[in-house]
Amino acid sequence: MLTSTPAFRRLRLPRKAPKLALGNASKARYKATDRISRRMKFLSITTGLGLILFSLIFCAITLLAVIDPAGAKMADDNDPFGPPPSRLSSLALLGAFIGVGAAGVYLVARPWRPQRDATNVA
Repeated sequence: MLTSTPAFRRLRLPRKAPKLALGNASKARYKATDRISRRMKFLSITTGLGLILFSLIFCAITLLAVIDPAGAKMADDNDPFGPPPSRLSSLALLGAFIGVGAAGVYLVARPWRPQRDATNVA
């Protein structure tokens, strides 16, 4: 039996989720905070990558100083024939550069961590 209702009217499609009833000022504020958030993520990642690069370069130099302290002292133009640095000071410097690299890794990895939901606190 034919009905007078067109086929597209009989088709039940899922409804879209209701949009928030925000004024234009609120929408602009949310867009602005999203834009700032993206800029801060970019700045955080860029700073983190810079710290990682800095740390890798100076960790390699400090490792050479730990392995061969006399050779590292020979590269010192101010006092090439002075006493070489102790292994403890070279290891302390290596630890500091590893810490700087860890801070860079934290800054790079932070934007991809899952966000905590304030209503879902255990």
